[in-house]
Amino acid sequence: MSDTLVARIAGTSGLLFLPLIMLGFGGLVGFSPTIDDDRTEIASYYADLSFGQAMVGEWLEMLAFAGLLVFAAGLSWLLRGRDSRWLAWLALAGAAALGAAASTGIAPLLAAAYLGDHGGLTTDQYVLLNGVRQATHWLSSLFAGIWMLATAAALVHARLLPRWLAWAGLLVGVVLVLGVVAPLSGAVDTGQLLMGLWLLVAGGVLALKPLVAR
Repeated sequence: MSDTLVARIAGTSGLLFLPLIMLGFGGLVGFSPTIDDDRTEIASYYADLSFGQAMVGEWLEMLAFAGLLVFAAGLSWLLRGRDSRWLAWLALAGAAALGAAASTGIAPLLAAAYLGDHGGLTTDQYVLLNGVRQATHWLSSLFAGIWMLATAAALVHARLLPRWLAWAGLLVGVVLVLGVVAPLSGAVDTGQLLMGLWLLVAGGVLALKPLVAR
């Protein structure tokens, strides 16, 4: 397979990450409550959430994280035989860990939606499942940060993408890692939104104008 084809497949996968998240999680699931929302509002959200709608929305979200793995694997291929290849491997491992953490966080939402459609749960049970989901989301930011830092560092060294974009990725990675320390500050959500925007730009550049690593 040619490097150009790999770059375009990887780039397209990265380009679709944020739109799939916004459509699946934001549009269909409707953004789940935070851990400090009112207990009644948390219970009402899950009780009203259709299990079928939640399954479709979260399938799209998981498809986005699968695309992130394709993006990371594509970079690993493009950086083969170069000094920064170990960073590409680290990025691939970070993307895999992030995908696993995302699926772990999605599971409580689907369970709450299913049980809400089949007899319902108590308010305490809804709050507990939502708390587990939120805590998993916070911790996943560490793996997102590892992926982002390793990816950006590899790109700074190999120059597959514009240098300003690689350096911007390093800043996003720092926000993601530090966000785990103070999750209630909103840094985790901010960092992951910036990560999605970075992937949108980087994926577009890689897909439309693939460059040769030096």
